[in-house]
Amino acid sequence: MNTNIATQTTLPTHGAYIFGEYCGVKIIDKVIKSTGEQRKDFFLGLKVPKQNGYEGECVFVDIKLSTKQINAGIPGQFNHLTGKTIGVPFWTNNNAYKDRVYSTNFFDDKFKVLLSSGEATELKKAS
Repeated sequence: MNTNIATQTTLPTHGAYIFGEYCGVKIIDKVIKSTGEQRKDFFLGLKVPKQNGYEGECVFVDIKLSTKQINAGIPGQFNHLTGKTIGVPFWTNNNAYKDRVYSTNFFDDKFKVLLSSGEATELKKAS
């Protein structure tokens, strides 16, 4: 039996936190093939140490924002955090297609963003 289960109850039930240096917002233009409709996908970027990497080796993790979160102004609420180490709440959606699994990390605005100082900051929620 896993004895770590009790400690996992302190994590958000909908997702988890990822900690890293906040790098900013990335916007990717997309075209939906079936309709030709154009849209923009917004991502928060975090620089995190690479697991089993060399000293100082890092990877970048994208955390996607929903349309509601974009309309609520969430991207702008992160501006003052650029370059700071933060904990971002997220959940992951996995999809399988043919022989591959595709994962997308989504920002979970049900929980507060954690700062490296131990404080938490609450962002305006998407309604």
